[in-house]
Amino acid sequence: MTEAQAQATAVSFARPFAERRGVVLAGQIALLVGIFAAWEGAAAAGWFNPDLGGQPSAMWRLFVASVASGELWGHLKVTLYEEIAGFAIGTVAGVAIGLGLWWSRTASRVLEPFAVIFNGIPKIALAPPMIVWFGIYETSKIVLAATICLVVAWLSAFAGARMADRDLLDMVRAMGGSRWQAFIKI
Repeated sequence: MTEAQAQATAVSFARPFAERRGVVLAGQIALLVGIFAAWEGAAAAGWFNPDLGGQPSAMWRLFVASVASGELWGHLKVTLYEEIAGFAIGTVAGVAIGLGLWWSRTASRVLEPFAVIFNGIPKIALAPPMIVWFGIYETSKIVLAATICLVVAWLSAFAGARMADRDLLDMVRAMGGSRWQAFIKI
């Protein structure tokens, strides 16, 4: 291999990141446009009922109309409130439970398998019972969001607390520190 061929090969392997990113982005956009075009064409050809499967052009018209009328912003505000409230409630409760289970080894042994099992349930399967128990309005949505976040925060906080450095915990005990001091400091 000549020196010119070696330089050409090195340059081809070291193409700038931005150049490769542009090719990838163009490919992604082309794929998305192709999917929407096929969807639109299938709906227009009558291969499926657009009332059941939607049609991109009809959805775009509805989106533009709801933005122009201001209706979308009202719905967005309600959805954000429900999801942020559920996230906050679930995260605070999950962290409290996870850290509390670090405090009580017996309670953690009793409850941890149930948390793992509950975490394995598809979260969308929780929606129908929540709607039955709490109605279709905001309470069921907040409770569903809180439930989803609660288990993740619970398991994460518990795992994080269990990963505390044993040497530091032993040092606190050796220096006469209480369990509460070890909890707060470590």
